[in-house]
Formats: sequence, structure tokens, C-alpha cells
Amino acid sequence: MKAHELTSTLSEIPYRRGSYLSEERKNLLLDVRTQVQIIEQQVSLERGHGLGPAKKDRLIQPCRKSSVTLRENLGTIKGRLDVGGKQ
Repeated sequence: MKAHELTSTLSEIPYRRGSYLSEERKNLLLDVRTQVQIIEQQVSLERGHGLGPAKKDRLIQPCRKSSVTLRENLGTIKGRLDVGGKQ
């Protein structure tokens, strides 16, 4: 359920706050959304069976990368809001 909420938010941010982001950053957010959707599907398939250590490791790596991308974009948006400017 949380992954679904996250993918919904990732679909919205590039359009709601797009004036604060470059086209490249908007595309990165949409790429992260796709990664989260894939992870959500994989976790759903394993529900009730448990994820083995190797599968967990494979899922954790894109999660970490996605987290960094999200924080960078949030920082960009907040920074531009703080100074009241747009790109």
C-alpha cells in the first residue's frame, strides 16, 4: 500500500512542482516511479513466502538509489522555494 502511495506521489511531483525542476530531474523522478512499481510487483509476488537474502539485496540497491534521487529533487525544490525563484 505504501509503495502504491509513493508511485502516485512520484507521478504527481513532476507536474505539480515541475517549474522548480529541470527536464532531466523530472525524468529521473518518473524513472524512480517505474523502479518503485517494479519493486512493488516483486514484493507482492513474494507475499506470504518471504524474501530470501539474495532477493532482498537485489531490491535494496534500487531502493537506495531511488531514495537519493528523491532527496536530491526534494532539496532542489525546497531550495528554489526558499529563495522564491524558479528555474
